[in-house]
Amino acid sequence: MKNETVNEVGDHTANGNAPVLFTQIIWIAVIISSVIHFVIMKKVTNGHISIRSVLTQLVAGLLFATAIASTVLLFTDKVLNVNISDFQATLLFLVFTAFMFYLLQNALLNWLGLVGVPLFILLFLFSIPVLNLPPEFLPTVTQGWFYSWVPFKYSVEGLRNIFYFGGHNIESYLFVLGMIGVASFIIMSLSILKTTSKEKTMVAVEK
Repeated sequence: MKNETVNEVGDHTANGNAPVLFTQIIWIAVIISSVIHFVIMKKVTNGHISIRSVLTQLVAGLLFATAIASTVLLFTDKVLNVNISDFQATLLFLVFTAFMFYLLQNALLNWLGLVGVPLFILLFLFSIPVLNLPPEFLPTVTQGWFYSWVPFKYSVEGLRNIFYFGGHNIESYLFVLGMIGVASFIIMSLSILKTTSKEKTMVAVEK
C-alpha cells in the first residue's frame, strides 16, 4: 500500500501557518502606517477632511501597501527562507490585501479618530487563536458568529490557497476583500460630510 501526500506543506512554512503569520504582520504594519499618516494629515489639514485629503489617503495607502507587502515578502523569502511557491502571485495578493486593510482602518479613523486604534488591536488579538486553528476544529458558534465575517479569514484562506493549492479559486477571496475595500472607501469618503456638518454648526454658533 502506497501513501501519497497531496498538497504537501513545504519546509520553512511555520508548519503550514505561514498564511496566518503573513496576515498578522500585514495587519500590524498597516495599522502603524495608517496611524502615522492619519496623525500627519490631521495636523496638516487642522482636522479638516476634504476630497483632497481622502485622495491623499488613497495614494498613500497604495504606496504603503506596496512597500509593506514587498518588504515583508522579501524579508521572509531571503532572510527567513520561507518556502514561497509563487512569489509573484503572493506579492500581488499581499499588496491587494494590505491596501484593503488600509481602507478599512482609515474608514474607522476618519470617523472615530485614534479611538479606532484599540478596536484594530482587539480585533487582531481575538482573531489570533481562531486563525491558528483549521475552521473544522472551531466550535459552531465561533464559526458562525466570528470566523464567518472577520476580514482576516479571506486573507489567510487566499494565501493558503496560493501556498498549498496552486492558487485555484483565488478570485472568490479577492472579490470579498475587494468588496470590503469598496465599502470602506465609501465610508471613508462620507467622512467629508461629517466635517462639513461641523463647520456649518460652528458658523451657526458664531452668528
